[in-house]
Amino acid sequence: MRKNNLDKKKLLQRVDILNIPVDVSRNAKDESLKLYSQGGGQIITLNTEMIIDALSDANFKNVIEEAELIIPDSIGVIIGLKLRGYKSCRKPGIDLAWELLCNAEKNNWRVVLVGGDKIVINRLIEKFNIKLPNLDLVISSHGYITKSQSEKLLMEIVNVQPDMIIAAKGSPAQEKLLYLIKSYCKDCLLIGVGGSFDVWSGKFGRAPLLVQQIGLEWLFRLLIDFKRWDRFIKLPLYLILIILEWVKNFSSGKKA
Repeated sequence: MRKNNLDKKKLLQRVDILNIPVDVSRNAKDESLKLYSQGGGQIITLNTEMIIDALSDANFKNVIEEAELIIPDSIGVIIGLKLRGYKSCRKPGIDLAWELLCNAEKNNWRVVLVGGDKIVINRLIEKFNIKLPNLDLVISSHGYITKSQSEKLLMEIVNVQPDMIIAAKGSPAQEKLLYLIKSYCKDCLLIGVGGSFDVWSGKFGRAPLLVQQIGLEWLFRLLIDFKRWDRFIKLPLYLILIILEWVKNFSSGKKA
C-alpha cells in the first residue's frame, strides 16, 4: 500500500473554514495535472454542504484533510475564503472533471468511471463514444452494486492501474470510496463528481451559463429536482457559522 504523501505533494496554501481545510486555487486544471505529474492523489471539489457534513462526520473530515488537492467548488466556499482574507478561483467539479477527461483522451490515460444507475452509465458511455471517441475507458460500472461486487470492482481497478478514477455516488460516499482506492492505485488522479453523470448522460440539463457564472447553479438544481431541498437547508447554517467565525477571528486579529 502506498503511504499518504500529502506533505510531499502539497501544492497550494491550505486554509481552514470552520476547521475544514480548502486550498487557495488559481487554476484547478493546471494544479490537478501538476498533482498527476507528482504521483497522483485525491482531488476534492469542496462545497458548503460537504463542509457542514464534515463537521458531524469525523471520518469524512479525515478524508478531506488527507486529500492532496481541495478545490473550492461553490460560491459559499469562496465567500468563506474571502472572509478569511484570501482570494481563490472557484471550479465546479463537473467542469474540472470534464477538462481532465479531455486531457485524458489526448494523452491516452486509462480512465475508470463508477456511479449512476445502469441506464445512466450506458448512456454516458454512448455520449463519450461521440464526444470523446479516443478516450481509453478501461472500466465503467454503475454505482448500485453489492459489497461482494464492490470488492471485485476494486480488484479490477487495482489490476488495470488507471490514470484517473471518476466516481459519481454522491458525497460523502464517493469521497470515502476514492480514499480507500487511493492507497492501491499509483500515479492516479481520483475525483468525485456528484450528479455529473446525470448531466453528461443527458438525464438532466445543466443550469444556463449565466446562472453558473454567478454561483447559483445549486438553486437551479433545487428547482428542477425539489427532492434535494433537505440538502440545501444546510446553506443558511453554513452562512451563520462562517459569519460567527469571521467575528471571532476579527476580534482576535486572526487571519488563518
